[in-house]
Amino acid sequence: MAAALVAGPFAVVSALVLNSTTALGFGALALVVVIGPLIEELVKGAAAIHLVERRPHLVPAGWVLIAIGLVSGLVFAALENVWYLVIVVDEPSRELVIWRWVFGPLVHGSGSALVGIGAARAWRAAEAERAWPDFAVIRPWIVAAAVVHGTANAASLVLSALDVIE
Repeated sequence: MAAALVAGPFAVVSALVLNSTTALGFGALALVVVIGPLIEELVKGAAAIHLVERRPHLVPAGWVLIAIGLVSGLVFAALENVWYLVIVVDEPSRELVIWRWVFGPLVHGSGSALVGIGAARAWRAAEAERAWPDFAVIRPWIVAAAVVHGTANAASLVLSALDVIE
């Protein structure tokens, strides 16, 4: 679980760097809907991926990797919401606060859990074959997590443009 608690804050730092480049206006839509979610899901899932690829002997069961992903995503969501709602947005609307505290943990937690599922599948396959884990098994799960995340970001942009959330 310590790995998950480290991965969440590490992903927040990555998101801050990414958001600072978005302010420059370089393909902001692509950053928010495609590139950002892919980077965040990779970084939030880094602890589970690292354990599978470098320290598979430390993994007692596949569910642990899913739990690491989930906790990493929830830690990320909490830190991102505090940063966004306290520092970035002056006087956030009630709707924005509800949106972020409901959908932030849901999107980040489920996305990171998907990466954890991929890591667990790679770990189980390697255990069964008595081979080294294959990152190719994890890759589609990272893409799935990024698609879920990107879709949520796109929905957020649309709702913001329609003044449903401010």
